[in-house]
Amino acid sequence: MTDDDRPGTPQDDAMQSLIGKQLRTLYDSVLVEPIPDKLVELLMKLDQVSADKSDDATHPSNDDESADQQ
Repeated sequence: MTDDDRPGTPQDDAMQSLIGKQLRTLYDSVLVEPIPDKLVELLMKLDQVSADKSDDATHPSNDDESADQQ
């Protein structure tokens, strides 16, 4: 192994920089892609279920009280 092949050398730093630039380019292109309609619909359904559960937790039903009265 020569001095130029050892980790931490300018050659290694240049390779890491190149890999980083290529990864940024790849992921930047993904960020501008539109979200598929099916995924948007699924996310909206999940938000609704989450909101419904939150409402149930803050406003418990009176089912237990009506059962006790019978």
